[in-house]
Amino acid sequence: MTSSATSTPSPVPELATQGLRSGYGRHIVVDGVDATIPSGRITVIVGANACGKSTLLKTMARILAPTSGQVLLDGEPIDQIPTRRLATRLGLLPQQPIAPEGGSLWPISWGVGATHISPCSAPRAPRTVGS
Repeated sequence: MTSSATSTPSPVPELATQGLRSGYGRHIVVDGVDATIPSGRITVIVGANACGKSTLLKTMARILAPTSGQVLLDGEPIDQIPTRRLATRLGLLPQQPIAPEGGSLWPISWGVGATHISPCSAPRAPRTVGS
């Protein structure tokens, strides 16, 4: 048997940043971050409100372009990975859903004949207080 010259990626990729700097316009939020999220491990990013956690994750997921530095997925610069291949290896579930402004809510789970409702009139989920 012969071995293949191409390497197959690990089932769980390692994600890393080197000197990562990003933000919004001239406002730099993440400045010079070196981080590694090892494969097969749970990693927690903790910090105060508005300290850059979401900006870091958006940059690591290629949703936000870095000002400088780089993001590596299994040692390969993420900006050089074709989008289709990247989508099979990496995903991000943001705090706030990314949807167009002024959208409508169509209650899919209610089935045929469901009534269209706007987000403002959508019923609120029940809350449980106490035990």
